Amino acid sequence: MSRFREIAATLRGEFLALAAGRAAAMCALLERLDAAPGDAEALAELQLAFHNFAGSGSTYGFPELSRLGSEGERWCQERRAEGAALDDGQRRAARAFFDRVLAALREESPSPGAGS
Repeated sequence: MSRFREIAATLRGEFLALAAGRAAAMCALLERLDAAPGDAEALAELQLAFHNFAGSGSTYGFPELSRLGSEGERWCQERRAEGAALDDGQRRAARAFFDRVLAALREESPSPGAGS
């Protein structure tokens, strides 16, 4: 493996490790929104979390993650512009965006023992 590929693989691995922490934080935000559907701060933080995936996914070689992050960010932005508490369907939709991000992360994560 070339030195460049080694560095790229290391960076991708570091990104995936960081992404796991970001996903856990997003899960907590969704729980906050379930408990308090009008929590504007939680929705703003969720939008920022999606934005982070939108911006960094492609940088680290995960274009699908960037696409999903952009969709989630846009969705949150639209809900924030409405200014109303999220209804049950909207909270399910937010969770669905998150679940798609998780699925994309799982597809990109190396399986145990890969590369051995």
